[in-house]
Amino acid sequence: MTLSLAIALGAVFGLGISGVWTALRPARPALATAIEHLEHVGAQAHTPAGSAMERTAGRLGVPSVRIRADLIITGLPERIYLRRLAIAVACPFAVAALLIAFGLSPILTLAGACCLAFLGASLVGAAVRSAANDQRRRYLRALAIYLHLCALNLTGGAGIESALHSAASAGRGKEFAAISTALDRAAVLHQTPWEALGALGQRIGVPAYQQLAATTGLAGTEGARIRKSLTDRSRALRTARMADDEALSNTRTEQMSLPSVLTALGFIILIVYAAIANVLNGL
Repeated sequence: MTLSLAIALGAVFGLGISGVWTALRPARPALATAIEHLEHVGAQAHTPAGSAMERTAGRLGVPSVRIRADLIITGLPERIYLRRLAIAVACPFAVAALLIAFGLSPILTLAGACCLAFLGASLVGAAVRSAANDQRRRYLRALAIYLHLCALNLTGGAGIESALHSAASAGRGKEFAAISTALDRAAVLHQTPWEALGALGQRIGVPAYQQLAATTGLAGTEGARIRKSLTDRSRALRTARMADDEALSNTRTEQMSLPSVLTALGFIILIVYAAIANVLNGL
């Protein structure tokens, strides 16, 4: 082993160990991040004050804007996402350095480590996106229920502000808590409730909240027009949710049939292999 190769192997191994240690080392969250997480359900502040790993990743553009929105809606702290990402990327290179030290081809081993690191990073991102999509469906379902409750309160003679706050307090879960927090913030900042709901939709990445703010803002302040707008929007959301649930049910049904198909395929391969082996042994 040449000196340059030994130096390269040591650098790769040290980089892998350093990445794993940085990912596993517990980091104390910033005070601003903790306060923002308590104020907003499922949110966190992305401020420069943070761990060294967060600051370094921020300079590299990690996580992306889309992943940041997914982290906000799922409530997963950014440091935990970066820790998982660092482990997924660093472990293949650490293992590759050990394999090269035992005599494996450096080029092929490093190429395999790069592929595994890319696959690991993709799986970490896919897990966050999947959890975020599930949470967005819950926010859509909560919005449909919330609008229906608002329309019922307006029909019963309640005022607009009273109907909005009463409907938000009637629900349970962090989705209704987020709506209630947005309405309280709108009252403090002297904003309209629709502006607050639109800001909430922009923050969590659910366009239905922003569309509600746009359509209801055009209805003005008349109770009858707002009630009709809320009722129509609630009906449209329920129809869209039923279509989405049906599509999701069909997809999961197809996924459930995959293990049966693979089992049957393995059984067929076992039978065919045994038959071919008997024929070859008889020749």
